[in-house]
Amino acid sequence: MIDYPLNGTLSGPYPDAPPNGSKAPMRLPTNIFAVIVYAMAKRNKFEHPIIIFLCLSALFAVAFGTRGDTPLTAEAIIQRTVERSEGTDSRESQENYTFRKRTTMEGLDSKGRVTERKEKLYDVLVKAGVPKLTLLQIDGKTPPPKELKKEAERDAAERASYSRDSKKDKKKKKEEQSSKLATAELTARYQFVRLEDEPVNGRVAFVLTFAPKTGKLPEHELTDRFLNHMAGKVWIDAEDFELVRADIHLQSEITLWGGVLGKLRRCEFGFTRARQPDGVWVELSSNGLFEGRKLLESMAIKTTSESMDFKPMASAER
Repeated sequence: MIDYPLNGTLSGPYPDAPPNGSKAPMRLPTNIFAVIVYAMAKRNKFEHPIIIFLCLSALFAVAFGTRGDTPLTAEAIIQRTVERSEGTDSRESQENYTFRKRTTMEGLDSKGRVTERKEKLYDVLVKAGVPKLTLLQIDGKTPPPKELKKEAERDAAERASYSRDSKKDKKKKKEEQSSKLATAELTARYQFVRLEDEPVNGRVAFVLTFAPKTGKLPEHELTDRFLNHMAGKVWIDAEDFELVRADIHLQSEITLWGGVLGKLRRCEFGFTRARQPDGVWVELSSNGLFEGRKLLESMAIKTTSESMDFKPMASAER
């Protein structure tokens, strides 16, 4: 007689039993058919076709039914990604690290030819989730004092937005929210469709396309008008549910104040990210192309950025 006690052990003779017939812990089968298979095997009751069918069903159920291998839907992937993004630790508990960042901005004429170009190299320190940029070079040369002062003032103003001052708590919260790559409010605007998975940097990534949902979308600020006209493709790490890559474009032109102040005819933006050995996700590169009109002046700008030499800060430097 086989006894199946509630404490997860089997008593009586059973395969791989320890010497002297003592009890040993054993995880019980999660499928009831597995219990039937074991019991029938002990009683040699495999003659009837129905029993054979049940036993085969049990084997397949045990082998494949409890793995959780059912493909995730696009909605489930986005939900997990949002949970990961919104559930990340506060800025104060984030990893501190340093890296170098090179940015370029090119002005283009009506035929796409470069008319001006500026390249900057920064030393970046991220502490408690707040970046501090130090300008090192402009077009390969040491920047003049005037340019250094201007960059320092801009960086100080940006860092001030992260102040803990109670008067800035609301702004700080908004800044933290906007810095997240995936939020429930943002993703709720779009319809996602899952494509075939792809390898990215040696890791499997879910691939999804997205486009604005039909119907009226929220439009409280100018930013909402841009978001409501964006579409593209995203790659999401299948293990960490972090955004790995994105290619985004504007579906239709956007006008400012009925076109009087300006018009954005073309907007393309993309970025790539990678996981560091310590588990921190960082942006490796980004690129953008923007074409439109500001008042009466046509404009076309191409931007790129590249980050490199990521190094966690030593404990003593934190």
